[in-house]
Amino acid sequence: MGLILDARCGACGFEHGGLKLGATMEQMSGERRSFLHLIPCAGCGDVATLELALGEPGPDARCPGCGGALGAAYRIVRMKGLALVGHECPRCRAPRLEFTEAGKFL
Repeated sequence: MGLILDARCGACGFEHGGLKLGATMEQMSGERRSFLHLIPCAGCGDVATLELALGEPGPDARCPGCGGALGAAYRIVRMKGLALVGHECPRCRAPRLEFTEAGKFL
């Protein structure tokens, strides 16, 4: 099951809603298991959603929106729960990006 998240920065007001994080049943049951990641893009200052196969580092992955280089994926899902606050904003770089759960998908 995956999460639908809304992102908002308390410092600059950046917002991006409807971000998908996780995997559908289809993505996890196939031969090539994959997962949707949320990754900041320095090029367009947005949060990109990128599907990567499990175990793929994605070193040459590019932003699907602008083609720019991507940073490291946000570590939201942790061993003990979710880390929804204190992330670096892709626009202003302040550690005030917060994610809120807006729903789930299968």
